[in-house]
Amino acid sequence: MQTELDLNVQVAEPAHVQIERALRRQIQCGKLAPYQRLPSTNELVRQLGVSRNAIQRAMSALVKDGWIERKPMRGTFVKNPLRPALIGILFNPNLADENACFQRTVLQALRRNLSALNENAWQCRTYDGFHQLKFGRNIKNLPGYQDLIKDMKNYPFAGFIQLVGRDSRNKLNAVIKGVPTVRFGSPLDPAVDLALDYEEFGRSSVEYLAKLGLQRLAYFRVMRNITCDGMDTRGIQSAAARVKIPKVEICQTPDADRKTCLQELAYNSMCALMRKWDRRNNWPQGLIVSDDIAMYGVAMALAQKGVEVPGKMKVLMMANKGINLWYGIPVVRNEFSPDDLARGLVRMLSLRIHKKNLPARPVKVPCKL
Repeated sequence: MQTELDLNVQVAEPAHVQIERALRRQIQCGKLAPYQRLPSTNELVRQLGVSRNAIQRAMSALVKDGWIERKPMRGTFVKNPLRPALIGILFNPNLADENACFQRTVLQALRRNLSALNENAWQCRTYDGFHQLKFGRNIKNLPGYQDLIKDMKNYPFAGFIQLVGRDSRNKLNAVIKGVPTVRFGSPLDPAVDLALDYEEFGRSSVEYLAKLGLQRLAYFRVMRNITCDGMDTRGIQSAAARVKIPKVEICQTPDADRKTCLQELAYNSMCALMRKWDRRNNWPQGLIVSDDIAMYGVAMALAQKGVEVPGKMKVLMMANKGINLWYGIPVVRNEFSPDDLARGLVRMLSLRIHKKNLPARPVKVPCKL
């Protein structure tokens, strides 16, 4: 078989990059058909007049991107497009849960970003529900885990994207060992590749409210340290000191159990908080809320109490760009972008799969007011 490549090894671009691109284009346009056998390395060396190393590097990249497969003692073949290499995406919550708005939006963004990588023949498959481990469930009994085990036996995986907690991650790593993986989580976790910049959220939120002339601030926080390791409160208090306002009151909600939804938890906690403010007759002028779903409960409690917003209190919340929820009161949004997160995860995974240099980690996704 003669493979025609538009190749000029005299230009500055490396030969292996040109070979990879030319073969990929011929597969994409159908010139090289599924299951077609490619020339051997020696044949390509003679045909193209390049080094064996250039051929091997080009072929390795095409294998990782799911375009070809190499079968020992048989040769190298164009891959069946019906069996592309998979990217497994692992989520802590069940994606069908009402409160999993952020995760569903991130999944949509991941699919968009993966499909935009024309140089890769990747498809994504999701596995969710691993949060049940914290309630004592055996991982082997979780449907997401069972699906993952089955698919690992039947499909080639190019990589994994983990959006799970540490406990889930530790148990899943034994299953996906050896497959390139990127992780989203706490910015202080050394195993995490991408994280939301919680410290910047706290800092920018306080600075914004202080510019409005507000001095007394409270932070309604529904995230425990296992989620953000206190970086949000660190940003809040450091900003308060810098703009010379009193220390911000941190109002931490208790942990929710399986029977209590986040909105109900936030409502009950906010009612208790307002009773405390009434007793001491010292209400804050500004309230920062750490979660857009919890904001439902906070808004309901404020409305029931008859608190005028923004007259008596200005409310600012952590939000996700593109997820627009209605609360019945005016709320300032300090947004993280699920698309920025997805783009960063896909970029980091591609670098890891191709064994290229990684940026300093964790890469922090910024927020924007």
